[in-house]
Amino acid sequence: MLALALAVLLQGQDAEAVVGPPRPHVYRWRDRAGKVYVTTTVPPPSATVLETHAHKEPAEVEDIPFIPPPMPEDIRAKMEVPLSEKTVQYWRGIEQALQEARQGGQSGEAEAIMDMILANAMFGGSLWLMPIFPVATIVLFLLLAVWFSYGLPAKTKLMIWPAFAVAGLLSAHLGAQRVVYLPQARRVGFALSMVPNYMGNHAHVDQEFAISAQGHAAELVDAASAMSLPWSFPLELYKTRKTLHLAAAEVEGSE
Repeated sequence: MLALALAVLLQGQDAEAVVGPPRPHVYRWRDRAGKVYVTTTVPPPSATVLETHAHKEPAEVEDIPFIPPPMPEDIRAKMEVPLSEKTVQYWRGIEQALQEARQGGQSGEAEAIMDMILANAMFGGSLWLMPIFPVATIVLFLLLAVWFSYGLPAKTKLMIWPAFAVAGLLSAHLGAQRVVYLPQARRVGFALSMVPNYMGNHAHVDQEFAISAQGHAAELVDAASAMSLPWSFPLELYKTRKTLHLAAAEVEGSE
């Protein structure tokens, strides 16, 4: 019976409006005679308090100040802090060139600028020389096989030459991936992090393009790993170039 009365009293308290004066505490206490009471007033000093229920006011909602997104000028200023003056001037020149291409509406001009960015990131566009590296490595290992097996029986040569050929293939692959592709992947990744913010006259950065650029940067590093196929890096580089051309076409078509 006392529990029912306490529940009804608490429900009555919850049914009241939220806005209003502070609601009193609910006390359950016993007097000296052993009789139990449920009241909203403080029990007398001689009473034994059994339970106290404090009413909790709803938490106040704090005002969250609006923080505007950073401006392109602020983003670029922060990006340029760790860069050298030469690098900053290079990217500002890229921005100026893209701006002129957009204003002039010259077909293919912005794409040529993107190709130049990619070529500069790849040590001046020397990627076409890369097939020479694995071929030269394999030839070197075959020459070593001939020298090592000189004067040995033919059956022994048939065992040595394939072993040296496989070792040459592995060395050529690892050398191309770690010595050539990985440094270029990092350089291209840096360029991909910069170019969305230097599209010409503080042009609006397409978030889809920025996300795609970040994805290509990560894929290039993965393609330069030792476990990747030999053609993974050139293929991902081709996809990156296509993405840059699409971004260049949007810059040319904007007003």
